[in-house]
Order: sequence, then structure tokens, then C-alpha cells
Amino acid sequence: MRGYQSLVTLMQQGRGYNGQLLEDTADGIRHAEELYTPGYGRSDSVWGLRDQFSGKDRGWFANDPLDGVLGIMSHDPAASADYLDPAHNDNLDCLVHDRDWKVVVDH
Repeated sequence: MRGYQSLVTLMQQGRGYNGQLLEDTADGIRHAEELYTPGYGRSDSVWGLRDQFSGKDRGWFANDPLDGVLGIMSHDPAASADYLDPAHNDNLDCLVHDRDWKVVVDH
């Protein structure tokens, strides 16, 4: 599961990604969340961390890879519009109503 976090962390250092790559990455992350998070959207996150990877000195790691890839996608309006188009998929509805955006940190 940490592979998506590492991939998105790396991707955040680049730019100019193909829209389809961004959409496929976001779809893969969503699929992983749905498979590995019991009660998807309503319980502990599959991305729960055992350490603090945020803040001034530690904010380099993509704790939430879907949030990270959506941030990258925001630089490509066409890819963003396609990914969030309710006429073609349920991504927007899922992101707004089903997904738990809280990052879980286990100390």
C-alpha cells in the first residue's frame, strides 16, 4: 500500500504528466482504498501511518496519495474535468460523499 504514497510523493516533484496517467493513478488509488478499507469512507484509512509525516520538517511524504494525485491533476484542467465529470463516472460523488479525507496517524 505504501507504493502509491511513494509514487505520488515522487510525482509531486515533476510536472507535465499525461492526463490518462493521472486518471489511471487516481482510479488505482481509489480501487485500493475500496478494497482495503473496511466500511469504505466510514472507518480507519488504509493510508494510516505509524509515524508523523507532516509538518515543517516532515511534510515531504504524500500521506494521502489520492489527495496528492488530485493536486497534481489540478494543473491539468482537461484531465481534472474529465476525471470529475458526473456524466461519465461517479468520481466526484464518491470524493464528496463517500471518501473519508482524514489522515490517520498511529503513534
